[in-house]
Amino acid sequence: MGEWKKLGEFEGEVVVWENEGQQVEGILRSKRSEVGKHGSNLYTIETTDGVKNIWGTAILDRLMEEAEVDQMIRITYNGEIQTKDGRLAKDFDVEVKE
Repeated sequence: MGEWKKLGEFEGEVVVWENEGQQVEGILRSKRSEVGKHGSNLYTIETTDGVKNIWGTAILDRLMEEAEVDQMIRITYNGEIQTKDGRLAKDFDVEVKE
């Protein structure tokens, strides 16, 4: 019947956005909401280097609304930008293959 998997856990590594131009490309396997103690969105992408998990941010969540599970996707980190209220936020581009 298979092995037991604890619910609420995820496989793969968590992506840490550090360098402008950093990209994650692969097949979007899941879009989960209300994950973790902060109730964040979590995106799971199957890449050629293995499974990558990406925590949502306000900007990324807005861009990911149109992405569909099982779609080929590329997320590019553009560095930090200053928001209208003066705070810093991580900026992204999200592309899908048609």
